[in-house]
Amino acid sequence: MTLKSKIPLFLIAVLVLIGIAWIHRPMKLLVPTSTVKVIYAEGEDFKNNGAAYRRGFRGGIFYLHLPDVRPPFRWWVVDFNTMMIYSAPRPHSFLSLRYIFRKDPHGVQIDDRIKMAEWSWQFSERGASFTGRSITCSVKRSR
Repeated sequence: MTLKSKIPLFLIAVLVLIGIAWIHRPMKLLVPTSTVKVIYAEGEDFKNNGAAYRRGFRGGIFYLHLPDVRPPFRWWVVDFNTMMIYSAPRPHSFLSLRYIFRKDPHGVQIDDRIKMAEWSWQFSERGASFTGRSITCSVKRSR
């Protein structure tokens, strides 16, 4: 290949990369993390097959997936920065990638006055736990 043919190919590749970055700008990728251990139960059967995802480089916010729980309670957000727990909507997925849009809300806080009687939760230095509606979940940080 000559230099004259390499320059347009390089420019096309750069434009394609800029276009992909522009399209994915409002999206936040959820990255699986092993710094958090999730143990949960619905009823009396405790399971440790829950998965934790981190949103990009935000170290204190974790998305939890509890696969064996009823569908409205499968996804949770635990925010260690503000010490809040949210019932989250299911993130979007493409192939094996999970992502959320920047403007997607976290979900419904469990410390809402109406939900106070239904849920209880606590935070500690090493983790958090919440319980309600026959669901119990414990999140431990490994740092």
